[in-house]
Amino acid sequence: NLPSELEGAEYIKTACDSKNYTDTLGTFTAGADIDIYIAMDARVSPIPDWLSQWKKTPLSFASSNDVTFELYKKSFKEGENVTLGSNGQSANCVNYIVLAMTEKEIVKGDINSDGVFSVSDIVMMQKWLVCKGDLTNWKAGDLYEDNIINVFDLCLMKQMVKEIVL
Repeated sequence: NLPSELEGAEYIKTACDSKNYTDTLGTFTAGADIDIYIAMDARVSPIPDWLSQWKKTPLSFASSNDVTFELYKKSFKEGENVTLGSNGQSANCVNYIVLAMTEKEIVKGDINSDGVFSVSDIVMMQKWLVCKGDLTNWKAGDLYEDNIINVFDLCLMKQMVKEIVL
């Protein structure tokens, strides 16, 4: 049950026994600007040091054998090297999965990532601004284009919806 944000991702399924290694498992060069996601078995504790530079996302999924994977994300530019480390634990877990996505076209205002801008995006933004919810795609909500999500972006969203209705 992969999250919809990762539909169409290319992936590397590492060997389960790769968890027994303590060194670098592999490296590759990004062929385009990409987001790399590491789907780490939720039973791995502590999280390996090499993932400290990655952002834990609110996304997760479960495999057919009921293993829950938590997703960590890092962006890479074309030509940058990606290094994959060990999961740091050799028992009671499976090794991680690597997923790669090129940046999808952003629909302005579509902070819930459903592919369209609508009133539901405004509601999500309002909840986020009062610390009662999360944003799925903050970049789509940065309408003021200042890399900050705030009430100015919400005002622009409301203006956009008004223009759609008229």
